[in-house]
Amino acid sequence: KDGYLYVNSDSWEKKLDTGDCLLWMIDRTQEKGYDIILGLFGDVIHTEEHPPLPVNRLSVEDLPGRVLRIRGNIPDSWDYNDGKNSLVFTHEPRDKNTILICGCRNVSVDGLTLIHGAAMGIVCMRSEDIFVSRYNMYMDFEGNGRLVTCNADAIHMYNCSGRFVLKDSYMDGLLDDTVNVHNNYLCVARAEGRDLVCVSKAHGLSFDLRQFCEGQTIAVYKGNTQEKRGSFRIEKIIDDKTAGTHLLVLDRPAGGVMPGDIVENLSAQPEILIENCKFGLFRGTMRLQSRAKTVLRNCEFGNKETSLLFTGDTVYWYESSPVQDVLIENCVFRNAGYGPRINWHSDVSFTEKENYYHRNIRIENCFFDEGTAARFSHVDGFTFVNNRSSGVMKIICSDSTNVTVQEDAVLEA
Repeated sequence: KDGYLYVNSDSWEKKLDTGDCLLWMIDRTQEKGYDIILGLFGDVIHTEEHPPLPVNRLSVEDLPGRVLRIRGNIPDSWDYNDGKNSLVFTHEPRDKNTILICGCRNVSVDGLTLIHGAAMGIVCMRSEDIFVSRYNMYMDFEGNGRLVTCNADAIHMYNCSGRFVLKDSYMDGLLDDTVNVHNNYLCVARAEGRDLVCVSKAHGLSFDLRQFCEGQTIAVYKGNTQEKRGSFRIEKIIDDKTAGTHLLVLDRPAGGVMPGDIVENLSAQPEILIENCKFGLFRGTMRLQSRAKTVLRNCEFGNKETSLLFTGDTVYWYESSPVQDVLIENCVFRNAGYGPRINWHSDVSFTEKENYYHRNIRIENCFFDEGTAARFSHVDGFTFVNNRSSGVMKIICSDSTNVTVQEDAVLEA
């Protein structure tokens, strides 16, 4: 209508000039995905304040024969002239999720096939001991043409503790991450006695999500480094939505804490076990950020973007924490030619006193397609042994120590 594109049903309509609209070109014959873009339609569009990708302004024209012509900054990689591809538009808000687990203990999700999960599949927050098995989501290339299973993540967890187990599952058709386990850094605005006034700089993080709770233990670090000011227990939290602040009343005075310091939740560090799972065609990655033991075993990854990503973000999402004990064994990683299959990266600042973020990582008995198997920086303790490849297996390393890499791998430092 009037140069704008709408999606609608009998009871609902949305004009695609606002918010997030992902466009994904999918080859149905080869079962592969092309580059994904954010795009909004019309002469005047309304983007998010800090979108995660550049937003393309697109125009649309209604042609005879139920044909729409779309113009704009279309990726060169899109092959749309052979009649074998589908263009997928997704537009669900991120709060429309299938299963929400909030403030729970000992939850089991077993034998669930997700046909379409809208934004996210399973969201877990402030919960302890989550067990997921036989959780499956499939793209449908031959039946009803359903190609997107979730607009965002299959499993998203924050401020959780205890154990998280994912077993015997299959996932594809996601436009974001398979699994994302994390918490978020807060930033100190001021410290007075036992009162620690903090703000959240994380993009789009609502007060209602409660990344910190009373009774939990926190650590405060100098600036956005890993130099620890001290550890404290939260006795009370007072939120001021008008001012945009969180007042944390601590168990003792926060001596030495300064504005600009970052705050980490030390209680939200679940053990992670992911085994006997297969991850097919999807757009995102898998993000695992916990100080507790993390094990990935007997899994296969078929996506073209980085398969496993371990970050420390003090720039955009402000997702914490570093990993301290990771074992990846007997896994298969496809498409290494498109970039590193496993990546340890951090946006924190490093000092002579604290120059490392992630620690104690071991990768063994895995198979990688020819290309870059792993890339890491500021890691203390990295072991890569008894792995195989269809060709050259490359490791890219910087600013790290205690590194052991098998002889037939190419190490670039």
